[in-house]
Amino acid sequence: MSLQQGADFERQVQSILKLQGHAVSGERLLGSKKIDLYFEQINFNKKNRIAVECKNYNNRLTKNELIQIFSDYLALIESNLIDQVLLVTSNGLTASSEEYVRLSNRISHATLNDLISTTIDFSQYINNTIFAYEKSPDGLMEYYIQLNSLDSLSIFNNSSDWYVGKGLFPIVQQWIKSEDPMPIAVLGSYGQGKTSFARYLTYTLSIIHTQDNSQRIPIYIKLNAISKEQSVEGLLGRELASSFSIKNYNYAAFSELNYLGKFVIILDGFDEMKHSLSWEEFKFNFGELNKLIGGRSKVIILGRPNAFLNDDEHNFILKGLWNSAFGTLRDSSWPSFHELRLAPLNPDQIKEFLTMYLTFEIKKSKDQSQKKKLQHAINYKISYVLEKKLKDISSRPVQLKMLADLLPYLSTDEDNWTTAILYSEFIKMILSREYTKESSLHISSENRRAFSRKIAVYLWENSNEYSIKNEEIPIGIFREFVHGESRELEKIKRDYVSGCFLSRKLGNSLYFPHKSFQEFFVAEEFVTKINQATHVDLAWIQKNMTKEVSDFFVELIGGNEISRLDRSLSTFRGSLNSQFLKVYLRRNAMTHITEKLKMNSGDPWPYLIYTYCKISKVWPEEDIKLGELICNNFSLKVILQDNLDPRFLVLSIFLLCHNDNYRYRTKYIAELSRSFINECQRFSKTNSAKNSMHTRLTLDTLTNIFSKIIVKKKGGSVSLSDLGPLFFEYLSNWCFVSDWCIGQTTRLPNADFSFFTENDTSFAEGISLAKDIANKFSDSFH
Repeated sequence: MSLQQGADFERQVQSILKLQGHAVSGERLLGSKKIDLYFEQINFNKKNRIAVECKNYNNRLTKNELIQIFSDYLALIESNLIDQVLLVTSNGLTASSEEYVRLSNRISHATLNDLISTTIDFSQYINNTIFAYEKSPDGLMEYYIQLNSLDSLSIFNNSSDWYVGKGLFPIVQQWIKSEDPMPIAVLGSYGQGKTSFARYLTYTLSIIHTQDNSQRIPIYIKLNAISKEQSVEGLLGRELASSFSIKNYNYAAFSELNYLGKFVIILDGFDEMKHSLSWEEFKFNFGELNKLIGGRSKVIILGRPNAFLNDDEHNFILKGLWNSAFGTLRDSSWPSFHELRLAPLNPDQIKEFLTMYLTFEIKKSKDQSQKKKLQHAINYKISYVLEKKLKDISSRPVQLKMLADLLPYLSTDEDNWTTAILYSEFIKMILSREYTKESSLHISSENRRAFSRKIAVYLWENSNEYSIKNEEIPIGIFREFVHGESRELEKIKRDYVSGCFLSRKLGNSLYFPHKSFQEFFVAEEFVTKINQATHVDLAWIQKNMTKEVSDFFVELIGGNEISRLDRSLSTFRGSLNSQFLKVYLRRNAMTHITEKLKMNSGDPWPYLIYTYCKISKVWPEEDIKLGELICNNFSLKVILQDNLDPRFLVLSIFLLCHNDNYRYRTKYIAELSRSFINECQRFSKTNSAKNSMHTRLTLDTLTNIFSKIIVKKKGGSVSLSDLGPLFFEYLSNWCFVSDWCIGQTTRLPNADFSFFTENDTSFAEGISLAKDIANKFSDSFH
């Protein structure tokens, strides 16, 4: 043991004794003896003067070592300078040493962890954690498989770096053992096993602590209960003091022990506290969680990376980086995280999981025919999963578990399975089982499914949680399923609650087994609404659309639903987000949009959706070329009309910004310049009273456009880059993609604004003339 390690051990002992309320002084000379620590204790009005000897030995202290220590203090006791010696060790005493201490009334002993336990007692918490994992109803212990990370990690330890490979648990284990002060962020999308890993890690560290109480204590905190700004003191108080009733808990003591390196704090589900939070609230809550980082602490956070709406949010939360006028700066008060992205399951992991899980189901089952089906699935169907398209679906643990439940009943000719079909079939299987049970009302599985959708949407709109107490379910949801006298309502409530897809847990709560099930039900409700309603509420759908819901929605929706959407879309005015518009990236939707473009109906949405799809680069080349031709004809037709619609005019220019055809761009700008000059001349010659409001608006729009065009005669180019605010003003409340808006301007992905016209001087002169006229007319319109 080094001198530094010995000094660190003394500081830890002193800190813990202070937490217990003792006024402890550090190393001092008492008589002729230098003692490590000293404090006084009052018992029944009698002062007890205690010298503390700290021994951070690798082995247990022997009796001879103990006698030598005590003899060094004997002179102080006989001189009445101290009353007692407290010996604090890291690894305890041998049996003979313990007996020696027991027989002496002048020396007492405690390990550092004994002192910690008398400060805050985590023993029952550890026992409960182990019991909860080993006896968990889902049986995770029987089939948990080790996950991999896409990232290796360079961990700082002993003034050097350790390079750790791709296994997630070995990486975290080495990081815990190291001196690396950086926290870890485990990132994975839905169903990749983040919570299962957090539970496994908490359990494994608990077992290690029971075998060696000098090892860190795992503290597992779920973040889904955070809905608004939440102090870390309040969060820990609710979880540790209230939920787990940890003896002697107080935040100050916990914080100090954490700083000294006594815990591994596991914060699960930071994305679940993002729902319905503003950026400022989200940032505040992360700032509170960051208070747990410091000293020798070890903090792990887990969550979906799409909790961050953009790279700026991601970089600030996990790196403390922010953009300024001076470039990218770092907030020195904000911690930087190691980032570990979860890897999809590989074929070996898929096979291991299916074998373990189906074996677990065989042990659990009491039905012999069921056991045979499960064994048959192990023997013959696992290889089918690895060879077919199902391998892609199986790459997420949550989906693989569903597939394992379906596998005994799955025929081996299902080549067109998608993730949404997997969820749908799994839910159908669970609800069909419920339908066979005795029920006085015999509620169909279809109605139970509809009830689950209603609960999912209600929670989605009103809470960031995916659980709800029975009494919190709005009565209106139940009334939708009542087709008789109101006295049946109580019967229906009980039967729907007991037989719906949601699971039950202590505290009278229903919850979705995984958040992705709630997301699937929300998407399915969207499709149901589209099929039932004569007019679809697009604003409501897109308001509740996230990436995960969108992924399900795109797979669930068909040609009939797209036709219904279009009827509502043609009258919708405003902005739609890209998560909603992803449905148009499907092959059958591409054909539909192309047909709409051919119709030239005066609906602006097909032109904008075409542009969105073109930017996404998923349409075949022939569809892109056909759509571009139609859009070009539309744009030219707009500017050649006698009564120009200002919004269609701005939309046509927006389409131009995404056009790669040099000849067409030149032709369009030339026609637009001529049209503007002609309009200005007509306006000047006509009595102002005879000019319609429409004409004035059109000319005002053209004036705005040309006043913002930048003409660069040297080199012969024209830039439309300053038109972003104009696009926002005219299109954001009419027909636009909200993801393209930044503040009061617009982002134009993949747009080329430069028009090189070195060989066409008349073209450049025409635009320059239009721009000069626009600058003169500008004041007269404002």
